[in-house]
Amino acid sequence: MPTTNATHQQRPYGTPMLQPFPPPTPPASLAPAHSGPVINRDKVKEALLSLVQENEFIDMVTRALQNAHQP
Repeated sequence: MPTTNATHQQRPYGTPMLQPFPPPTPPASLAPAHSGPVINRDKVKEALLSLVQENEFIDMVTRALQNAHQP
């Protein structure tokens, strides 16, 4: 006579249940503000031009390129 265990047919412990409603939308006061600095092409160009005039930056780039091309 085969025996069946009713606990195997139940839902296992720890399985998440579906939520009946989506989570609420946070208020606008908690949304991240986009008031940071605006980066444009001219600012990137200025920053790169100032970096390439720094010997330390040139040395760092040279070492990185040498390390990348070593076998």
